[in-house]
Amino acid sequence: MAENVQPSPAKRARKPNFTPAECAVIFEKAEENLNVIKSKFSSTLTNKNKSRVGEEITNKVNALGVCTRDVMDVKEKWRSMVSLAKKEHNKCAVSRKKTGGGKQPDSPKDTSKKIIQLFEEDPAFSGIPGGVDKTWGRPWPTPWPTPWPTPWPTPW
Repeated sequence: MAENVQPSPAKRARKPNFTPAECAVIFEKAEENLNVIKSKFSSTLTNKNKSRVGEEITNKVNALGVCTRDVMDVKEKWRSMVSLAKKEHNKCAVSRKKTGGGKQPDSPKDTSKKIIQLFEEDPAFSGIPGGVDKTWGRPWPTPWPTPWPTPWPTPW
């Protein structure tokens, strides 16, 4: 019975974590090409242009010599950097609205601060100015009646 067991294949070696220098290069090059990265496809912006920018950024990161990165690795790192900055920005905004004492929230990291400044005007990042955040409740009456009678009048 033991002779039927096959050896497990070798585990894939992990790449090292991104260094601060690699993150800085990704941020600098993404900032330079932000209009291409954020824009939607059109007659002037094609997938070839976006791929070219991704390859340029990856080549600059690989030139540092830490490790050979793929285009998808660099794109995913950029997305995670923006996501982390957005979380830190929202955390600070929520803590500013709180009342009472307590400790002051931690300020965002330097790279997060730069990304926050870069995306601060973007509605997907900081919300619609003057918009109301209403996540619970019904903002309008429902067009159908309730399926069961209620002893109290419905508010709509």
